[in-house]
Amino acid sequence: MTNLLCHCLNVINIEKNVYDNVLYTILNDPKKSKDYLKARKVLKEMGIRKELWPDDKGIFQPSLFSLSKAKKKNIFSNIEKY
Repeated sequence: MTNLLCHCLNVINIEKNVYDNVLYTILNDPKKSKDYLKARKVLKEMGIRKELWPDDKGIFQPSLFSLSKAKKKNIFSNIEKY
């Protein structure tokens, strides 16, 4: 009997990593987000999403899907009610 699957993928870890990456990007957590200066520079090198490119000082605007402090506070206050 031969194994048709060359690699064993751990679905639980993949789900957790995807969840964490999406959550921390939406929450705009600077320590854990995947939306950082190097990623923005890659967008500039590729010539796509000009509105997300950093300026000459390395400063960039938060992406559209990142939540503001007021929206985060609203979401977490609603979660606390449950």
